Order: sequence, then structure tokens, then C-alpha cells
Amino acid sequence: DKVSSQPMRVRVIPASKPSATDKKDVFIETTVENDSVYLQGTIQLITKLYLAVDIQRGSLTEPKMDNANIQQLGKDEELSDIKNGTRYRVIKRVYLITPQRSGDYVIKSPVFSGELVMSKRRSFFSGFNNTKPVSLMGEDIAITVKPIPQDYEGQWLPSDLVAIHEEWQPNDQTFTVGDPITRTITLTAIGVSEEQLPE
Repeated sequence: DKVSSQPMRVRVIPASKPSATDKKDVFIETTVENDSVYLQGTIQLITKLYLAVDIQRGSLTEPKMDNANIQQLGKDEELSDIKNGTRYRVIKRVYLITPQRSGDYVIKSPVFSGELVMSKRRSFFSGFNNTKPVSLMGEDIAITVKPIPQDYEGQWLPSDLVAIHEEWQPNDQTFTVGDPITRTITLTAIGVSEEQLPE
């Protein structure tokens, strides 16, 4: 005979956005260096997760944006900060966002899901933590992606700084027939991916 359990009702509530006036045990701040960029330029998004309590487990999703490539820069950085008299442990994560189409977009903030340790209690037999599940997100950020100017000619490389440097080995003004010569050319561009650099 088959045995089945009774159906159970589950209500799923959306992740909460923290209010600036509330004193929170945990909250997220997301900021960008600039909210307007040319097509295929880069936007650096900084996410900071503030924790005033310990976490038993937790995860932080990536930000989301339509028509954009998103990648994390480096590893998470752990800091400490004091806000409104409360000391927070801060986990900082930096993302590089490269839009692939022009227009107005919204960067969806990362979402944190985890279990906060609210208090530590001990029983006679074993210790256990009183935990509280939490799911929250930071504020979304509106950005504008400008198209490539119509009068632009040449290869498009939207960067704040582009430099080219050459080096000769040996570093002489005259060369002897038959001796090897090495010429090294280095192209440096800030805020672009390796694939965007021209040949």
C-alpha cells in the first residue's frame, strides 16, 4: 500500500530591502563608481555585506543586469566598520560589469541568504546556537549606457587611460647584421577586458 502525507501550505515572502533608519544586524550596501557609461565601457560595482552578528551559514548571489557581462574582480575582502554606534564585520566584493547594448538599465543588487546566530545557549548534553534565517538585498541601481558616437572612427576602446610602450633589446641605436633584436610592445588599458584590446 502507498502511504502519503498531508499537503502542507507554504508562504514564500520576497527578500526584504533594509530601511536606512532601521538598526539592522545585517544589511547590504551596493555602490557604483559611475552610473553613466559608453557601450562596452565598464562599471565597477562594490557590494558590502554588513554583519553585526555571527552567521552560521550564508551565501551572496551575483548582481544581475540585462545585456551585460558580469565578473567578480579578485577575492572577497574582510573589513570592519562602525555605523550608528554599532561595530560591523564587513565582507566586500567587487564586480566588473560590461554592458553589451546601449539604453537605460537596472543593476539588480546581490541577495544574501543565510542563518544568523542570535544567541548561544548550552544544554546539559550539548551546546547549540539559536539561529534565525534571513534573506535580504541591497538597493537596485539605475544606469545609462550611451551608444558609440556616430562620428567615431577607428576601433572602439572605451577606457579612461590607454598607453602603448615599446622596448628594444639590446637598447642600442645601431644594430649589427646577424645579431638578434627583440622589440616588446605593451598595450595597457584601464577598465577593459583582455578580449577588447585590439591586435
